[in-house]
Amino acid sequence: EIKARNQEGEEANKTEYVKGLYIKSKYVPSPGNTKVEERLWSFCKEVKGMVEINQSNQKGATNLNKLQQQFLRTLKNYPEFFIFLTDKNLGPAIIEREEYVKQAIKDHLGDEKTY
Repeated sequence: EIKARNQEGEEANKTEYVKGLYIKSKYVPSPGNTKVEERLWSFCKEVKGMVEINQSNQKGATNLNKLQQQFLRTLKNYPEFFIFLTDKNLGPAIIEREEYVKQAIKDHLGDEKTY
């Protein structure tokens, strides 16, 4: 049996599971291969370490030079502009606040299927 573990590597407490998601059964799986269980655990630890390294490398990382960063900080003080980070780590984007509100109303709040 491959045991579920939480992020700290401790065996997961079975009471944490939502009982409504499981079908009652008398089936008991045979014990799993110890080597497989050890390799899975090792793999999970390695992936977690890689994710932590990746996240720590992204903190504070920027694709802007110092002049661009200074200009962006200046623009943040102007309420007529809205500055936000784009997805896929493509950097910041800027839009006039009035245009942003128009697009939000048109594309999201004005969607009759959703609201």
